[in-house]
Amino acid sequence: MNEYVVNNPLLEGYYEKRVLHMDFGQQLADLGTLNLKKVWYFLVFLTKLKWNLLFKRPDLVYFTFMPRGLNLYRDTGLCLLIKLFGYRPLIHLHGRGIKEAAAASKIKHWLYQMAFRGTQLISLSESLKADVATVYKGTPLVLANGIDAPPFDLTEKCSKEIPVILFFSNLFVAKGIYDFLEMLRQLNTANVVFKAIIVGGEGNVTIEQVIDYAVKEGFNEKVEVLGSITGAEKWDVFYRSDIFVLPSHNECFPLTILEAMSFGLPVVATRIGGIPDMILQEQDGFIVEMKDTDSLYECVKILCTDRTLLEKMAQSAYKKYASLYTIQHFRENFLKMLDAHYIYRK
Repeated sequence: MNEYVVNNPLLEGYYEKRVLHMDFGQQLADLGTLNLKKVWYFLVFLTKLKWNLLFKRPDLVYFTFMPRGLNLYRDTGLCLLIKLFGYRPLIHLHGRGIKEAAAASKIKHWLYQMAFRGTQLISLSESLKADVATVYKGTPLVLANGIDAPPFDLTEKCSKEIPVILFFSNLFVAKGIYDFLEMLRQLNTANVVFKAIIVGGEGNVTIEQVIDYAVKEGFNEKVEVLGSITGAEKWDVFYRSDIFVLPSHNECFPLTILEAMSFGLPVVATRIGGIPDMILQEQDGFIVEMKDTDSLYECVKILCTDRTLLEKMAQSAYKKYASLYTIQHFRENFLKMLDAHYIYRK
């Protein structure tokens, strides 16, 4: 999403931008880890940041805050540094779990308070505002993500006799890959007609483990495991699919749900993070409780066996995307937020 902020053409003529990239972890395996290369990049970034704050004197400092893991300590330090130079930063929260982390640790509760005091926070949805209620005295602004999806005409999508169920996320237990596989097992046992596509890079679950599970439970011929794909291949998978399932245990405001909706896919996802703000129950899809594979199965079974309902939810999901979550909506809402809530130097 940072790229959409930086490259927002609506800002031209209104704001002059200076960008410092915080891309310290270049690979999936680097996320949440610390190594000498990342320390070096961070020190270089820190030097550039201090130089800009001291000599360029911007009117607004905006950055995204990652509230968990090692990133919490890094970003708290950045908040304190920015405020030390006399600025009130505009902080876009990417990630959730602040409320739980603050309740479990007095140190983290203090860190969040220190980081957020004297700032303006931005949440990704209304429900996510509650995540900072115990550590932030102000009122967060709300700015939902948007995506730059290719043009799509729902009326041109052909109905298929066999519904295709899509899982699109990196292969981590916390992303619900085993919940998804268990759901497929139940569908197969109940003789529900379906096909499934699994897309995602390897995390703490390998592609081989996914395939072995499908083979063991006897539905491997119904499942296509693609690994990590991007670009045109990614959009083609969404086009070929009919139902999107994200049984994740930890989400904030997942872009894959918006990508699915942009291709008219009803969404079945867990009640976590901002997902309940994205999906209206029994209209755009279904919301189930985390790790409730029985409910997951029941909801997907309904969509697999009721073509009329599937098409009705597909239309609703697409209309919601088109009216709220396009990249143009994000650009316009971001500009409105800056204009209406101008953050100035103290």
